[in-house]
Amino acid sequence: MDTMVEEGAYFPDEQFYQNEVGGAEINLARFSGDEKRVRGVVAPERLSELDAEVLSIAGPTRVSLRLTKSRGRFRVVGTLSGLVDMACGRCLAHFRQPLECQVDRLYVPKPEPDETSGEHRMDEDVVYLADALLSVRRLVEEELLLVLPMRPLCGKTCKGLCSECGVDLNQATCDCRTEDAVNPFAALKALKLKS
Repeated sequence: MDTMVEEGAYFPDEQFYQNEVGGAEINLARFSGDEKRVRGVVAPERLSELDAEVLSIAGPTRVSLRLTKSRGRFRVVGTLSGLVDMACGRCLAHFRQPLECQVDRLYVPKPEPDETSGEHRMDEDVVYLADALLSVRRLVEEELLLVLPMRPLCGKTCKGLCSECGVDLNQATCDCRTEDAVNPFAALKALKLKS
């Protein structure tokens, strides 16, 4: 499946990758060689977990990864980038935001150590894969979920919505009196500090 991006989209200066890699799984038990590269895109419809956290994924996510093996561990390094449509946490306006992240993960193709069995202590920096299958889609989803803002904002100066009438304060003003609102810190204005 070829994935195309409109001219002037997020990757205007680079040759856009044509191969869809969202369904790729790398069997670490059969890994041969020193290095494997994965370059391509993951289609938006493959990122269902990420799609639940944002309004929509605005096009394919670009993937450039390098997998190397050393002493039974597999290291994945690279970059991911794409665009998402989100709703502002203050004014609820829809906006488009780029997501970019650096990937650096260690994988071990075996089940997580069981603390009660006396096996080696579990390493928190390692992702254990019981079936030895590294899913590119899952890696992309997990990494992009980590870079999503907890409270997305359309801009640093967003004024949000009026708590009384609901008007978008970025677009208009209202006549609501915010001074009358109960403010637990209002009593501090009356304090006189000695210099």
